[in-house]
Amino acid sequence: MVIVMTDGRQTRDPDAVDLDVAADPIHRQSARVLVVGVGPKISPYELRLIAKDSSYVFTVQSFENLRKATRDVALSACVNPSKFI
Repeated sequence: MVIVMTDGRQTRDPDAVDLDVAADPIHRQSARVLVVGVGPKISPYELRLIAKDSSYVFTVQSFENLRKATRDVALSACVNPSKFI
């Protein structure tokens, strides 16, 4: 399992790798990827590219609100863990 925290939007550098391509190696290892987007400019589409499953995407408006997402992320991390072994 991998938990990614991000500001929710990829940097637009000329040599930036597409998010689905960048996330592919970890998904090929059968890792479950949970993504926490933090901030007001989150791109839900980009978060889904990283997670590959919208039920593993969580968002909060600021780092001050991060505690709010902790419970949801923890519950998602613990649901059916044997399914991912």
